[in-house]
Amino acid sequence: MQQSVLAVKRMSEGLENAGMEEAQALAVVEAIAEGISKFSITREDVRSVIREEIAPLHARIDKLEERMDRLEVRMGRLEERMDGFDRRMDRLDERMDRFDARFDPLTQQVTARMDVISGRLFYSMMGVYGAVIAMFGTLIVTLLQSS
Repeated sequence: MQQSVLAVKRMSEGLENAGMEEAQALAVVEAIAEGISKFSITREDVRSVIREEIAPLHARIDKLEERMDRLEVRMGRLEERMDGFDRRMDRLDERMDRFDARFDPLTQQVTARMDVISGRLFYSMMGVYGAVIAMFGTLIVTLLQSS
């Protein structure tokens, strides 16, 4: 309070030094003080404005937190489904391994038989080609002798 009285005195003295009468200087200072008090902002005014501006932000944050909670629940369900999918894939891999183990010997037997058959077929075809060539040669010799 003493500071504001000192400030008013200094302002009025400054106005008096500038050529105003004491009554006029006090009236000007009073008008300035009235204007300042009229348009001044108190801490409570600032706090109320901040509260008004923060309230919608808190509401938005609450909604975002609710959405995040729902998202976490959905993510948990998705992880459970993925775990189930992984278990099914593991079972399928095991079945495929059993299938491979069961049919690998059969595949090897079939491959071995095919190798034997293809070898026999090759030699048979060679024999047939040889016979055809021999017959063709005989035909040519016969034709040459008859001419």
